[in-house]
Amino acid sequence: MLDAPLHNRPEIVALLKRQLERTLAKSNGAEARLSLGPPTIDKTLGGGLALPGLHEVMGSGAPAIAAMLASQVGGATAWILGRERVRRPYPCGIEIAG
Repeated sequence: MLDAPLHNRPEIVALLKRQLERTLAKSNGAEARLSLGPPTIDKTLGGGLALPGLHEVMGSGAPAIAAMLASQVGGATAWILGRERVRRPYPCGIEIAG
């Protein structure tokens, strides 16, 4: 787990943004929303609103993108949002909805 909150770690935020941009550039029609920090601080990438500490990834490459994002930040939670929005465990400790 990281010592400082994610929103206080500019190097982590920059790394996540670079990784996310690279991954999305290779994915057909995938969208991602990146939000770091407490509820009062919302930093999103790609538009939309995400919950703090949550990486929402939608699209055909969603499992790989979510796994990559979660692997970059200790203690981060990644979600894949689908139509059913039923939560189930994912092998990498990531929870997937849908």
